[in-house]
Amino acid sequence: MDLNLISQIVGIVAGILAIITALFAGIRYFFKKNAELTSNVEQIDIRLDANDSLYTQKSEGDKKIITPEKNITVEKISSSKYKFPSIDFKFRNTGNAVAFLWEFSLDIIDIKVNIEPVLSFDSYIDNSGNLVIEVKNTGWGDAKNVHVKIKNEILNSCFSENECEFSGEIKSNERKEIFLFNGNRVANKLNQKIDQISVVCSYSDEDNNEYTDEYYVRGKKMEIGENGFQEIHHPPIRHQMAPSDEIYITYVDPDKLEKEIPYPISRKILSGDVERFHIMVGSNKSCKVSLRFVFKVDKSEIITSEVFEISIYNPIGSELNSEFKDGNMLKRDIQKMDKENKELEKIQIKKMKRQLEHFPFLEEKQ
Repeated sequence: MDLNLISQIVGIVAGILAIITALFAGIRYFFKKNAELTSNVEQIDIRLDANDSLYTQKSEGDKKIITPEKNITVEKISSSKYKFPSIDFKFRNTGNAVAFLWEFSLDIIDIKVNIEPVLSFDSYIDNSGNLVIEVKNTGWGDAKNVHVKIKNEILNSCFSENECEFSGEIKSNERKEIFLFNGNRVANKLNQKIDQISVVCSYSDEDNNEYTDEYYVRGKKMEIGENGFQEIHHPPIRHQMAPSDEIYITYVDPDKLEKEIPYPISRKILSGDVERFHIMVGSNKSCKVSLRFVFKVDKSEIITSEVFEISIYNPIGSELNSEFKDGNMLKRDIQKMDKENKELEKIQIKKMKRQLEHFPFLEEKQ
C-alpha cells in the first residue's frame, strides 16, 4: 500500500480521535460547570412591620414577642392598614443559580384563646333626657368582681357616690346597663357642657388575674338642656383611606388542632438578588400563638425562622377578619415602600411597579 495513503489515513484517524477527545472534554466541562450552579438563600431580616398595624415587638432570648399596643380598641385598630400583625421578610440569594421559593407554612408550637375580658363603655341619652351608660364585654372570657366608678365633675357633683359606682359581673359577649342618671337632677347646670366622662374599672378574669384601668366612655358630646341631658350636634368628620410590594394573608384558629398550615407561594430570587414580602397573621378570636415560619426553596432547602410569640387582638363582634381572606395575596403601598430603606429598595420598587402594571399576571424577572 502507498505510504502516502497510509499516512493520510493515520492523519484522518488522529483527527477524528482528537475531535472525539475534545467533544468528551467539552461534555465533561458542561456537566461539571452546571453541577457547580447552586442557589443559596439566607434570611436577612424578619421582624414586625410597625407601620402596618397597632402592634409592637420586643425580643426575649431567641423569641420575638408581638403584642397589641396598650389600650387598643376595635375603633383604633380598624383605622390601621392591616388589622393584624404584619411580618416583614427579607431573603438574599448568595448562590450562583436562580432560587425558587415555592411554599411557606406556619409551624404552630402552641395556641390558646385569650380569655382576658375586653370591656368598653358607651353612653346615650334616652327619650326622657336621662343619661344611660352601658358596659360591654367583647372578650372571650367573663369579667368577675367588676367595680366601676364614674369620674366626671358634673356627674360626681349632682349624684351620690353610690349612684356613681357599680359592682357586679359582666359575662363574655354581654352588654349591660350600669348607670342611669336622671336628667331632672342636673337642672341647676343648665347650658353647661359635659366634659369627657371616664370610669375607673377593676375586675378579674376566669383565672383570677386582676386588672385595673381607666376607660373613656364613648358617646356624643353633651350639654345640659331644659329637658335634661342633650346632644351637641357637629358635622361628621370625613376620613381619607390610605392607599393600599405584596402581603400574604394567613389565619390561625385556636379551636383547631392544626400543627402546620401550608400556603403555596411562587417567588423567584435571582443570584445576588434580595426578595422582600410580608405575611399577616390573623385569627378569628383573640389568642396567643407561638409559631415559626418555615420556607421551602428549590427541591430540598428548608429555611426556618426563630420563634414568634404573637398575641392577636380580635374581640367578639369586631369583624376585623372580614376584610381579609385566608390564603390571599394583596398588593402593598408602593409610596410607603419608597420611603423605607431607599438605597436597598430601589431595585425592589422598580420590580413592584412593573408587576403592578401587569397585575394579577406577574411579570417574570429579567
